[in-house]
Amino acid sequence: MFFGTIFPLLSEALQGVKLSVGAPFFNLVNIPIFLGLLLLMGIGPLIAWRRASADNLRRNFLKPVIAGILAAAVLRLVGVGNALVLLCMGLVVFVTGTMALDFYRAVRARRRNARGWLGAASGLLLQQNRRYGGFIVHLGILVVALGVAGSQAWSVHTETTLEKGQSTALAGYRIRFDGLQASEESNHSKVTGTFTVTNGRALGVLHPAKKFYPQEQTPIAGVDYRLGLVEDLYLVLGDYAKDGSHATIKIQVNRMVSWLWIGGLVLTLGAALAILPDQRRSA
Repeated sequence: MFFGTIFPLLSEALQGVKLSVGAPFFNLVNIPIFLGLLLLMGIGPLIAWRRASADNLRRNFLKPVIAGILAAAVLRLVGVGNALVLLCMGLVVFVTGTMALDFYRAVRARRRNARGWLGAASGLLLQQNRRYGGFIVHLGILVVALGVAGSQAWSVHTETTLEKGQSTALAGYRIRFDGLQASEESNHSKVTGTFTVTNGRALGVLHPAKKFYPQEQTPIAGVDYRLGLVEDLYLVLGDYAKDGSHATIKIQVNRMVSWLWIGGLVLTLGAALAILPDQRRSA
């Protein structure tokens, strides 16, 4: 990853030409590292120092491993064919299982001291806030991993040319082209498309545009979108007829991208819990 970042500087220094590496290089390097870190997130916290016996490993990891394998198998049966996505999803389920198993055992042990489940869980989080704050940080990373894997597995896109009044469909959405409108802004001119979006019910109207700046040789796309918890819809206006009779539109449905933001929020909450004063030392 570091080599890919500094490669343009090295190529310019050695050959006099600045060359850069693209997304395939970083995917090739970073994806295995990320998957390896996910695996270690599940293994590391549950291996007791100098007590990693076969019985200990079986007790801590057998059920999570089976759950991860079954999750990957189910996803394969429903049509997910990307091996990296299947591996990522399986690891997410495995790590989630190890954390849930550890937390359940700890809460069950505290509940024996005449505490309810809720009281035992909250007391555990406060008294061992650093350990379980770290677990919540791990959970946030898992949510981010789900967002990345889900967007790779289930996102779809298409590009089509529509006559005025014509519709097209993608992933349950129906998009109808209603027309174009030209306008002049303070520092640029703009052509705006009007597209009605439905999925069995009216969802609204999107207005992707093309902006023309005097100092730019090519127009800049003004993307319009509709965000959701599970999936996001993006429209990008392409070529069009000057009389507004037809327009080319790129439609993209990105699934689970919002989970990246949710994972960041969970990660922040875990960090906040971990930096609380240690209750045991205070006592």
